[in-house]
Amino acid sequence: MPWLQFRAGPESKVEVSRIKGASKFRGQKRILSDFTWVDNEAHLAELIDQLGAKSIIAVDTESDSLYSYYEKVCLVQISTNTDDYIIDTLAVDITPLGVILAAPQIQKIFHAAEYDILSLRRDYGFQVNNLFDTMLAARLLGWSKHGLGSILEAYFNVALDKRFQQYNWGQRPLSREALKYAHLDTCYLLPLRDVQLEEMKRLRRLQKAQEAFSRITPARSTAKIFDPAAVWHLRGVKDLATDQQTQLQALFVFRDRAARKADRPPFKIMTDATMLQIIIRQPKTLAALRQVKGVGPYCLKCYGHKILRLLQTSQPEPDLYPAKSDEATTTVMASV
Repeated sequence: MPWLQFRAGPESKVEVSRIKGASKFRGQKRILSDFTWVDNEAHLAELIDQLGAKSIIAVDTESDSLYSYYEKVCLVQISTNTDDYIIDTLAVDITPLGVILAAPQIQKIFHAAEYDILSLRRDYGFQVNNLFDTMLAARLLGWSKHGLGSILEAYFNVALDKRFQQYNWGQRPLSREALKYAHLDTCYLLPLRDVQLEEMKRLRRLQKAQEAFSRITPARSTAKIFDPAAVWHLRGVKDLATDQQTQLQALFVFRDRAARKADRPPFKIMTDATMLQIIIRQPKTLAALRQVKGVGPYCLKCYGHKILRLLQTSQPEPDLYPAKSDEATTTVMASV
């Protein structure tokens, strides 16, 4: 069975010869409009065999942190000097890919690598060796633009669709436009790395860059654990009366439990600012609760009655709601 290949259309074909200042690529043409979709073990095994023969690859991930309580890697994009791939991590176990990421003889190019590496380690225990981070390289070179979108536009005349920066990568099927966006995240990283490498050598900054890259690689991910005491870090909590602080504690724990059950980020149940306004305004009816800024139809329908009962019945529970400490009250964190 042949691999599933997507064609983005002639309007997305871009020649590498457009890179500004990259004289070594001028006159060379590589059409970057196609990628291969990998969603089963057989195709993944074939891909890993091919990657094992490469000395350099580009890697990126897409996760669903804005849509799930426990975020997860939903896609892994990989590009070589000849081909581009998107792996559906919700359809196939990518554990075998760890061998490639750990291989010291294969350089892995990321842009803003830390988040991707932490995500891959959290979900799969992967170790990434021999790293090149194009965002760090841009900073070390003194470039005015560090974001991938800005760099692609300035150096490759390619514009990323900003609509997909907050896309739900955990949904299926993914739109063709979303896949095109994911594809663009890696297919230009190899020529970009070559441009940066040449400039770093010229400026004698390669060793400094390698040291910076190595500090990213050992980064470790920590499991998400809900801490009820984090309520004392919310902006405005120290301005509440004692009984209101007790209500906010109860609402803070309730929000986390609701988010966990619904598999949604807590801020999509209620933001911190909305919780604080609920406590300040003390609504007694659904109509009054509806008037609180940030209480949308979903929150009102699913949790409205529970919130109103909580406001009436919340009582101090020392084991569940840790006492306020001096350190906690002096640390105010904006998280809205």
